[in-house]
Amino acid sequence: MLGLDIDPILIIYISEALPDAAKNAVAGIPVIDDLFGAGFPMPIYLSEELTGIVVDADTKGVDMDLDVTATADAGKPLVKQNATDSTNTINLQCNKESIFLPVFIALSDQIFERAVAGLYSVSYLNGATTIFNALVKSITVSNDNTSDKSSIAITLSKANQRETTNSAGPTELQRTRGPL
Repeated sequence: MLGLDIDPILIIYISEALPDAAKNAVAGIPVIDDLFGAGFPMPIYLSEELTGIVVDADTKGVDMDLDVTATADAGKPLVKQNATDSTNTINLQCNKESIFLPVFIALSDQIFERAVAGLYSVSYLNGATTIFNALVKSITVSNDNTSDKSSIAITLSKANQRETTNSAGPTELQRTRGPL
């Protein structure tokens, strides 16, 4: 352990986040025009002291498809396996009075509007868990009526980072027997 006390951070990048009227207002201003024309990152620090948010847990998962076909001669079945997604789920606890909650709900609406066009990405940094340019697979906000806390679950997918797929199917490997 390095002994660094760095708070986790969620960075939401929304492309073309400004409405046309706001873009027209900054048009022609050097640097600012370029900066806002492409969108901008919005960091959300996941610190209880700063924003009232605590990372409860984060988990990593890899989803696979497995297709097993029995052979006619009752030999070993044919197995085809494909990776379908790599996800990270982040569970947050938030004080209902935190400014983060309405801001986060508004940002999730912005992501929803831009999902089809792919005009957003999310990055998450928390210790060894580092995710860049992920897509949101799901966002769930739950309010507990018996306490002053809200729970937020965010599932990020790295499926957008695939470059090519192998359409030829799995490669057959030759089995060898004997000592290694």
